[in-house]
Amino acid sequence: MKTTPALRIFKPIIPHRPKPDSRIYVEDAWTMLKPAIRVIFLDEPQDFACCGLFNAVNKAWGEKSSGEALYKLILEECEIYISAAIQSLESQCDTDPSLFLSLLEKCWLDFRRKLQFLCSIAGGEGQTIGSHSLWDLGSELFPKHLFSAQKVRDKLLSIILQLVRDQRSFMSVDMTQLKNTTRPVMSVHMTQLNNLRGLFYGQSLYKSPFFKKPFIDCAVEFYSAEAMQFKEQSDIPLYLKRVEYVA
Repeated sequence: MKTTPALRIFKPIIPHRPKPDSRIYVEDAWTMLKPAIRVIFLDEPQDFACCGLFNAVNKAWGEKSSGEALYKLILEECEIYISAAIQSLESQCDTDPSLFLSLLEKCWLDFRRKLQFLCSIAGGEGQTIGSHSLWDLGSELFPKHLFSAQKVRDKLLSIILQLVRDQRSFMSVDMTQLKNTTRPVMSVHMTQLNNLRGLFYGQSLYKSPFFKKPFIDCAVEFYSAEAMQFKEQSDIPLYLKRVEYVA
């Protein structure tokens, strides 16, 4: 009786390929991205390939640690150029308020344009750190440096408070430049400040820490003086009607 030879099974030997270190992806992406950030923020001629840069950056999002490392590098590099832009405004703090707001508005909108371009090539296809995207984190850098620059911050604050005082005094105020900076304040159509509303990212101007207390102090000062003047010029019944009307 013939026996059937045993069936031999050959298993191919697959060489083990260790997973690449995620730091390599970060280094490769940053080598291309750092000079691109300089080109974007200094408005230099574009000399980088967006497609290759985009692909290199997306490889860095493969792991959470490498994505966070790349985000940190991007934000730190952006801060260098944002800080320089804010410092350039300090020399303009003694100019006319209208001119100063125009310069601040231009600086802010220019930053948003550049950040948007940066996000389009380095945004990681919607990748986030926690619940924040690169756009979210980048947008917080400008107000951070603005409010840290005391001279620029105080100039902006004084302009806003003076506009509030003028409006309360029923003075004719040119609000056409205040549209791009903040949200409408005290029912005042502040065109230029509205354009700058992104400076107070995620909150209204009234709730921003740098504005709330000075605004309240300004209101107390104004209405105290108004009340004293009204009492001196009117009798008590009229004054009480005035209080009821204001309230």
